[in-house]
Amino acid sequence: MSLTRRELVCEAIAHHDTGRIPYAILFTSEARAKLTDYFGTDDLDEYIGNCIRPARAPWWEFTNIPEDQLGSEVPSRLPDIGGVGSYTDFYDDIARLRETTDSFILAFFWASLFEKAWILRGMENLMMDMILHPDYCEALFDQIVEADMIMLEMMLSADVDGVLLGSDWGAQDALLMNPELWRRYFGPRQARMFHRIHKAGKYTFLHSCGNIFAVLPDVVKMDVQVLNPVQPVMDIGQVKAQFGDALCLWGGISTQRTLPYGSPQEVRAETRQVAQVLGKGGGYILAPGQDIQDDVPVENCLALIEEAQALFEQA
Repeated sequence: MSLTRRELVCEAIAHHDTGRIPYAILFTSEARAKLTDYFGTDDLDEYIGNCIRPARAPWWEFTNIPEDQLGSEVPSRLPDIGGVGSYTDFYDDIARLRETTDSFILAFFWASLFEKAWILRGMENLMMDMILHPDYCEALFDQIVEADMIMLEMMLSADVDGVLLGSDWGAQDALLMNPELWRRYFGPRQARMFHRIHKAGKYTFLHSCGNIFAVLPDVVKMDVQVLNPVQPVMDIGQVKAQFGDALCLWGGISTQRTLPYGSPQEVRAETRQVAQVLGKGGGYILAPGQDIQDDVPVENCLALIEEAQALFEQA
């Protein structure tokens, strides 16, 4: 019996080599509009056969934070969670997806901790706070996580297969902070969220841009099952060799060089090469190392999509 796309994603997460590589090629809104117009479809994900369908939960509203609470004091109240109507839309979208696709449904929880903190404080202020004002940071991060847990419970009550927590810890060549600071402030708090997702019987996905290689041993211990995106600012072969048995890897194809600046032939070649490295033995979801941007030519998008489809159907 043929496996559904959802089942193939689950097989990849379990590191079972089915001979087929599931793919999930996501786009920025500008790139999505361009491809939607090109194909003449209202449902780009279904049209190209994506195996993961995103269900994007409402973002926090930051507009109601008083200016005098953006200074050195821990805010007396954090931003309100999106309104009831927006959550109703979230649940309705998931119900619609269940009826119309056999893909894996993934709830996206962007800005789960680190981003909320630096948006409140400013990036430079927060980085200095972590060194100069540790008690303040502990209190701020604890408040954010308590509110995050409420939002997370709303997501877990929905009929989704997994939850992705977004926290961009990486720069181009290393973590944005010392790994020991990460282990003090972020690792344990994010682990609490991942443990809750896992306990609820959902699959756990971490989204963290950049080079986070230094803390991948910690990530493995946090109940994370899927790492997204695997960006080639890291040595993808080394990531696979050291962590491929523990983490399902999602990404790997360059959105900084090959997709925007390469030829369609180069896109095809890199797609095959990355799939060979990261897909060996299973545990891989084929995708670019980030959402496709508007600077990627249509012909390169087509080359990527066609190669992904071919690898998916190769068995």
